[in-house]
Amino acid sequence: MQHPNKDRLIEFYYSEANDLEAKRVFKHLQSCNDCLEYLNTLDHITGQLDHFVNQTPSEDTFDLIMKDIEVVPLKNTYKKELFSVLPFIRIVIFILFVLAALHFCQGWLTILPLWEVIREYRIIQVLGSYGLVAVVFFIFGSFVTLSITPVLLMDSERLKNMIRQVCNYGETK
Repeated sequence: MQHPNKDRLIEFYYSEANDLEAKRVFKHLQSCNDCLEYLNTLDHITGQLDHFVNQTPSEDTFDLIMKDIEVVPLKNTYKKELFSVLPFIRIVIFILFVLAALHFCQGWLTILPLWEVIREYRIIQVLGSYGLVAVVFFIFGSFVTLSITPVLLMDSERLKNMIRQVCNYGETK
């Protein structure tokens, strides 16, 4: 025997179910003690809640609650170092990586037949093969950065909207 969803039972209890669904639930309740017990419990709890008197808290309720809360100062668990060598080491490693990539690409560029054609231009003579590879890296990096920027902006807007929704949710409660 398949039990109706709890939401369907609650809709039936509050007379919000449509006629067809109400008939199905009613028929099920005639043969299922578990669901009937669930509705009886719901009725019992609702009856108990009806006995409570609606009261408005006094003006100083917030102050009385805050008075009993112990304020514990936050401990700064992050110890900031005065000087760290690690960022400089990372920068040096990155620069060495870029120079190695330039050297590798420069070797490939001079092997290509295209190099013989573009070597005649004045800008290539000034820059040399390393300069040309550096310019190509710079242009490629610019295109990659420009192609990634809209994604990053859209993601930051999505996060801003999520934060706004959370903040607004807290205000509405």
